[in-house]
Amino acid sequence: MVIQESELRRLERDPTRMREMVGEVYCASCGYCLKALPYFGRCPECGSVYNAQSLNMTGIYMSQHLRPPIGLAFGALVGLAIGAVLLVMAAADLTIWWIGFGAFFSITGLLYLRLLLREAGRFLRSRSVEKMIEQAKRERE
Repeated sequence: MVIQESELRRLERDPTRMREMVGEVYCASCGYCLKALPYFGRCPECGSVYNAQSLNMTGIYMSQHLRPPIGLAFGALVGLAIGAVLLVMAAADLTIWWIGFGAFFSITGLLYLRLLLREAGRFLRSRSVEKMIEQAKRERE
């Protein structure tokens, strides 16, 4: 989400604009440490607009120490496998309750797969931003 210029002008009139951030907060574009800067503005390194106010959080990266979504991968695999087996059994037996169970497990597996893809994307993005941050820290030293 990009902050529009009109929104940035409105934020500049905010009475809390001079409060400084505490903790490790980084620019999502370049990994520059925004600690001790106002809650919103432009990154001094790359010029991208950020807003670290608690409800908007745009252009900000905060380390979340994400783990690979292995549990979701297991859930998706098991759900899809059980669903496939039950649907094959339903096709052979033509029993309605096999079809119901097969559909339930297949849908559950697909939902887990959707969650897996979303979390895997979040994990990979966080890893790339953390690498940028580490590189920026090494360059500053």
